Amino acid sequence: VFYDLKNKSEKQKEEKSTFEDLSQHEKEIFLALKQWRNDLARDLGWSAFRICHNAHLIAIAKEKPQNLDELKKVKSFGESRTTNYGDDIISLLNAL
Repeated sequence: VFYDLKNKSEKQKEEKSTFEDLSQHEKEIFLALKQWRNDLARDLGWSAFRICHNAHLIAIAKEKPQNLDELKKVKSFGESRTTNYGDDIISLLNAL
C-alpha cells in the first residue's frame, strides 16, 4: 500500500481553520466560546485544553450548530464533550 503523503498534508492544511480565517461574526462567537471555556476551566481548576481545544471552538464558530445533534457532528468534538458541555455551548450560541 502506497500513500501519497503530499496530498494528505495538503488536505490537512486545507481543513485546518485559524482565527484569521473566521468572519467578524465568527470571531465574536469564537471569543465568547473561549471566554466560556476559560471561565469553566478556572472554576474546575483545569487547563482550558482539557475542556476543548481552540480548533474545536473555531469549528463550532464556523458551523454554528443549533442543537446537540449538530454539535456532535462538529469535527473531533464528539459525544463526550457534547454530553458534558453541549447545553452550555448551544445556549451561548443562541444568546449571540
